[in-house]
Amino acid sequence: MGGTLEASSTLGEGSIFQFDLPLGRVHIPDKEVLEAMKPFWGRSILYLDVGYDKTGAAELMRCLGLNVFVIHTLAEAIKTSNEHSIDIVVLDTVAQVHPLRAHVSLSSVPIVLLTTSGTIQNLHESLAESGISCIYTTPTTLVDLYPPLLTALLLDPGARSDEVFFDILLAEDNLVNRKVVIKLLEGH
Repeated sequence: MGGTLEASSTLGEGSIFQFDLPLGRVHIPDKEVLEAMKPFWGRSILYLDVGYDKTGAAELMRCLGLNVFVIHTLAEAIKTSNEHSIDIVVLDTVAQVHPLRAHVSLSSVPIVLLTTSGTIQNLHESLAESGISCIYTTPTTLVDLYPPLLTALLLDPGARSDEVFFDILLAEDNLVNRKVVIKLLEGH
């Protein structure tokens, strides 16, 4: 894979990890992406598309097996959320986060900020917004789009699946802490 991984630890003070990874475009067959999303097929996505997306993001979400409601105004979003159970909200602008969070049926639904315009203005402010699970720019394929949606689905307790498994790296130099964390992780 390349890259470097460095770790240093001082007993009683903690550990420091640093890593560099050369990243490139991911080449995963659509079949594998669809298999990863299979436990979540039929989940409902509310896509508040105020910018009238021309990239086909909604169609890509549908190809992932998701039930996508594409709406263009906050009023439509509230109406749709009153009529349907929503698992994730996908937004194309940060300005819609607070108004959506103010509505009771959307107050705790995971949000994915999906911008197709490239650079996100005020990125640091966007990252600090409560409830934004993931921020992603310019998805063009299923491989590009499924990671932020999968991340948000896994954050929603109602949308979780026992069919999804994780590889976890536990870096803990204290034996007691290590045993406690392992037991906690095995319980979940």
